[in-house]
Amino acid sequence: MTDKTCNCLADFNEKLREHNTEIEVTIGFPRDGSPSFVRPRIATSKIESRKRGRPVIAVPTYCPFCGIQYEGYGQQGGVS
Repeated sequence: MTDKTCNCLADFNEKLREHNTEIEVTIGFPRDGSPSFVRPRIATSKIESRKRGRPVIAVPTYCPFCGIQYEGYGQQGGVS
């Protein structure tokens, strides 16, 4: 795991603000007691609209802008 952190989400939202736009985020509260986190939301949609339930939420483990691995994720990509 890396000790680097990025500010890409805040930087991009600052640039988008002049266009009255922002990146949608997901706020996570892990069940294992780990600290909560904010990640950019990856848009998903249901393939078959007649099936019950909502589409799953996709949350990246690496920053989609700079590639730095987010804190709290191990080598296999799952929450450690």
